[in-house]
Amino acid sequence: MKTQYAVITGASSGIGFEFAREFARRGIPSVLVARSQTILEQLASSLSSEFSVKSVPFPADLTHADDRNRLVDFCAAEGFTIEYLVNSAGYGSNGLFPELDIEKEIRMTELNCIALQELSYRFTEIFIRNHGGTIINVASTASFQPVPFMASYAATKSFVLSLSLALRIELAGSGVTVFALCPGPVDTNFFRNARMKKPRRFLRVHPPEFVVRKAFKGLDSGRAFLIVGILNKVLYYTGSLLPLTFRARVAGKMFERKARRRP
Repeated sequence: MKTQYAVITGASSGIGFEFAREFARRGIPSVLVARSQTILEQLASSLSSEFSVKSVPFPADLTHADDRNRLVDFCAAEGFTIEYLVNSAGYGSNGLFPELDIEKEIRMTELNCIALQELSYRFTEIFIRNHGGTIINVASTASFQPVPFMASYAATKSFVLSLSLALRIELAGSGVTVFALCPGPVDTNFFRNARMKKPRRFLRVHPPEFVVRKAFKGLDSGRAFLIVGILNKVLYYTGSLLPLTFRARVAGKMFERKARRRP
């Protein structure tokens, strides 16, 4: 029986990093994808030492189509049997849309949406040929409504959730499972990269290892998507009863203040 691998994007930090550790803990080798070769090599060495599991660093910038193609071709050339694809790479932004760096906004869409879409497509072909596989897409609680002052980011995560749920239904019976993870605030580099302060009240900021443990529980229980955190679930279910434009205005009030307080 061939060894089954996981491909994990965004593996150098945050949720992707914890997915790499959890797969290693479960004895599943992985292909670790991120831009920093040094960090990936350190992570691969650490996982090998701690869990005696092979981890292969693959430095790549997934905003470039050539790098996405290289990743798929590399896995094929190495003869890896890919069983899992974790699309965790992504970042956010915060501020008044006309004042943001449009090139950075476009790269964000390329990474959060296009890279995820293409890798899902390419590995789904492989999974169907192999009669099984799992795609884990990292979405967000921002997937469920427009978020003014995080307009592009929330839109990309809505794309991720919509695509994931649709593909799950399309691929039913094929042996391919698609699962969307929808965390709220997570203690990662997200806030620093988006030039935002971490929430101090109301919403709990979960550690990434907690989020990943919950993700596997949701996946193992057959969930299509999982909202992490009791309060986030309450907000989702109560918010779904309110008009979308009203929810967008409320979110706008929250994030307008955060945008004005940017360092």
